[in-house]
Amino acid sequence: GPMASVNISRNSRNKFDWACAPGYAGDIRAECLLDENCTSPYLSLSGCSQIVGCAQLRPNSTCEYDVSSCVALGPGDTCIAKCMAPFVGQEVIAKCPETNTNPIQQPVLMEALNCTLTCDDPVPAAYMQTAAGMWRCADGAVGMPLVECALNPRTCRAQYRFLGCELLQPCRSPPWDPCVIEGCGSVSPGTNCTASCKPPYIGTSGFGG
Repeated sequence: GPMASVNISRNSRNKFDWACAPGYAGDIRAECLLDENCTSPYLSLSGCSQIVGCAQLRPNSTCEYDVSSCVALGPGDTCIAKCMAPFVGQEVIAKCPETNTNPIQQPVLMEALNCTLTCDDPVPAAYMQTAAGMWRCADGAVGMPLVECALNPRTCRAQYRFLGCELLQPCRSPPWDPCVIEGCGSVSPGTNCTASCKPPYIGTSGFGG
């Protein structure tokens, strides 16, 4: 009953001090009340609950955090919470409060668990990453790069998404009769070519680019 969860002692002023008994915790409340007939006073004690272990730590992302060791912790016990691949970050200690009285209380992280998503799939030829981690179009490509490392929440796999850069391509051959004109078969971007009449045809040579 309530009395079993309370220790009673006298202080230096000959008054009663109330404290939760070993194995119990809370904010104790002691009241002197009257029974329903308003004739017999009695002592009512409340506020102390039994100290219990914590519930399993349940992160808000099943892909991001590994909390497999944070199960069935007793009061005052600790565990390690860490990032799970493809996330990276520092491990963090989680603890079940020593005076926990709430059976659904989860272990408390001692500091924030910050995890960063990483991708390691191949990079297309039109893109390159600088030493500072910035993305730009590779040499021989043009555009404005938009690169995102994205997580598939159903598979917990990360993959890059690449947009914005295109490799430069050589120009196509002009639509003329190859029996009459030769040259300019494949012209690299930014370069010129010379086309001329093919024997037995004659005429003036021309430049293109």
